[in-house]
Amino acid sequence: MLLGGVVGFGTLGFELIEGWGLWESFYFTIVTISTVGYGDYGLSKPGQMFASLVMLVGIGSLTYTLGQVMQAAVETGLDKERRMHRQIGSLQNHVIVCGIGRFGAIVCEQLDEAGAAFVAIDLNPDTVESFRKRGWIVIEGDAADDDVLVSAGIHHARALVSVSSRDSDNIVVTLSAHSLVPELEITSRAEHTDSVRKIRRAGATHVISPALIGGRQIAESILNPALSRLMNPLEIQPESVRLFEIGIEEGSPLVGRTLQEVGREHADLVFVTMTPSDTPEQVRPEVDARFAAGQTHVIAANPRTIEPFLQSVSRHAA
Repeated sequence: MLLGGVVGFGTLGFELIEGWGLWESFYFTIVTISTVGYGDYGLSKPGQMFASLVMLVGIGSLTYTLGQVMQAAVETGLDKERRMHRQIGSLQNHVIVCGIGRFGAIVCEQLDEAGAAFVAIDLNPDTVESFRKRGWIVIEGDAADDDVLVSAGIHHARALVSVSSRDSDNIVVTLSAHSLVPELEITSRAEHTDSVRKIRRAGATHVISPALIGGRQIAESILNPALSRLMNPLEIQPESVRLFEIGIEEGSPLVGRTLQEVGREHADLVFVTMTPSDTPEQVRPEVDARFAAGQTHVIAANPRTIEPFLQSVSRHAA
């Protein structure tokens, strides 16, 4: 608005003082403000004085306008970063995913589908921008850097996943995360089986080897085809039996009730294991066992029929 006002002021002034047409006055104002230079227009003394005024005001206005445009562009980028970090600061018990390659993207998609809060970290700016467009919270940086992990909210996260294609990167990320929050649950990928021991020593709670899992699934599909269909998510049909993991929280309507009571109301559920908060995992728990806060249950059921039961408890599909 300021720059436009100066141009309009100059155009009108030259038109009145020199008697030029609108276009000539406008053009002369532009070349005056931009200081590109012009030939001898035969200005009168009043015209020269006015041109000097337009030049001083115009150069200042142009400089100020360009400065404001640049500042607005920078602040827009900073505002996005500030909003993202405010979002991270408000998260509790979220998951940090380090590396958004093939495996990292699948992990993020599964967490997104389950409605679980997560923060992803990746070094590639194109990857970061691409996944930010999906509404994900993604930080550009090196996950092995303690400051980056802190900015991702590691001190109030419930788990961290490191799925780089390089075992050395996963070892360093695991070591950094474990040193910051020793009690954090860390799941790390191991591309080579001889790296599993090293990653565990770095502090990983769980180590996943895609090559090992893939080889076992191929063998299971030959040796135990029915079991393979049950356990392999790629072969599960919409109406197939699946395994579900549920955690019993304080205030859950299940607390104090027995498995038998709940089983009568939900006849299609099969309670496979129960893990109390202070005792080892129990396979096929007794029917008179009672639900209590802190327990974890693995249940076999049809996804459609289990939905009413899961509405009142937190769940994580196995």
